[in-house]
Amino acid sequence: MLKTLSVLFSVGLLGISLACGASTSSSPGRDTPPDIASNGQAAASILTSTPAPRSPSTNVEVGNKVGNRVPEFSIRLADGSTVGSASLVSTKKPVFLYFFATWCPTCRAELTRMRDVYPDYAEQVAFFLVGVDPSETLDQLEKTRGERNYPWPVAEPLDDMLRELLVVRESAKIAIDADGVIIYRRGGGGDAGSWVEVFSKLAESAES
Repeated sequence: MLKTLSVLFSVGLLGISLACGASTSSSPGRDTPPDIASNGQAAASILTSTPAPRSPSTNVEVGNKVGNRVPEFSIRLADGSTVGSASLVSTKKPVFLYFFATWCPTCRAELTRMRDVYPDYAEQVAFFLVGVDPSETLDQLEKTRGERNYPWPVAEPLDDMLRELLVVRESAKIAIDADGVIIYRRGGGGDAGSWVEVFSKLAESAES
């Protein structure tokens, strides 16, 4: 009788041991939470995926300094037509603005030198002579342009253009690249070498 009980007890222990082993083999690893074990492939995909590259910012502050996007402005040409900065920028053609007066000796000297340099860039850079003396009419500006054989159209500033661009005197110059950003501004004299450099930079902006 005792021998029979002993055998039954041994068989029972063996059954319990086998049941525990089966349960252990079907469970995830001891240190692996069930949710990660059941979603292993998805987790691996998330961890190894590469974020999409961020697009560079195209926002440029509007202002009148070099590096700023030029403020909105409008000019009136000798034929009575009006041209705005938005339409100029939309053509992707850089612009050079020279603010002059007919009586300005510095303007006359600079524009004479520019007249010799500009033809090489005439197809790439739009050039405007903008009057700054409110007492001078467009007809007077146009007459001076013809007498001095300037190849550029003359214009008068409209609204608050001079104030927005902080133009306070004659012979001021502002260069605006093909993206509408001011890349150069100066008042006073300059030489042929400096004009070649400025016009070259403007032309390059149209090609990039």
